[in-house]
Amino acid sequence: MNDLIKNGARLLLSAVLVLALCVSAFAVPPAVQPFTPIELVAGSTVIDAVLYNSATSRAFAAMLPLQVELWTPADFARAFDLPRRIADEPRTRDFEEGGLAYWYEGPSVAIFHTHEREETVVPVVTLGKILAGAGFFKNYEGHVLIRLKEK
Repeated sequence: MNDLIKNGARLLLSAVLVLALCVSAFAVPPAVQPFTPIELVAGSTVIDAVLYNSATSRAFAAMLPLQVELWTPADFARAFDLPRRIADEPRTRDFEEGGLAYWYEGPSVAIFHTHEREETVVPVVTLGKILAGAGFFKNYEGHVLIRLKEK
């Protein structure tokens, strides 16, 4: 009887561990959970975005509000300069349409308005993402106000 109980307990423990591994495999990693909502105001257009939970994103959020002028670093992005460098973290060349990414050497932030390439030109730190309407920035020229979104 004791062996039956021990085997049952082991089987139950194994099942719990497998279930925990499965759940963690589908969980959103902390680095991509939204940290804070922001808005990009371009003329009369307001575009919602989020900053992810990272040291670089928090340092960027602490600079807001920012009034910036856009420039074109590549055919798939618009960018703006920051007044100073902020925290640097591991970088990537991966990006997605609507992505917001920090380039330490600028110091600049890119807005990826289209996904026409496999990777970015330079390694960047992903800050967050525009929730909808990133294509608006493809032809927009002018200033953008970036601010924390009021709740």
